[in-house]
Amino acid sequence: MLKSFLHPGQAKAAVLACCALLAACQPSQQKALLAEPGQSWQDLQNLSTATDVAQAKIHFRNGDYGLAQSYYQRAVAANPKDREALLGLAASYDELRRFDLSDKIYGLVGSNYGDDPVVLNNIGYSYLMRGDLAQARKFLSRARELAPENTVIQHNIALLNEKKQTL
Repeated sequence: MLKSFLHPGQAKAAVLACCALLAACQPSQQKALLAEPGQSWQDLQNLSTATDVAQAKIHFRNGDYGLAQSYYQRAVAANPKDREALLGLAASYDELRRFDLSDKIYGLVGSNYGDDPVVLNNIGYSYLMRGDLAQARKFLSRARELAPENTVIQHNIALLNEKKQTL
């Protein structure tokens, strides 16, 4: 058991002093101390998100999907509407075979960005990874309709066709 070195009256005064100090440290004051002149808190958040996304991409390219997921998760926490971070997070979950989590992210991204060929391609590729070729074809075909020159979409459709031939 810990023994207090303060008398009850002193302990109460110490707690009140700490509360007063914490109350004086408003978040906006802390944020302003970190910013360069002319920089807003949103600028700093965007910079942080961009740094996390850049780190996530490096880990993703290296096949370190758990680390990529971690950095994408941080980026999404800082900016929940960042399309690139959301898609990266979903792709990381796909690679980790956590389709339950990637489906949630794709649902969110799909509702926010609608008929976006990159989003549709990523969802189609997710279904391709699972072996659900009918769903993969549905999403990849729509992506190709919207962006017929996109080489990533063309490549994924070729993978789909190859997979279909091997069955």
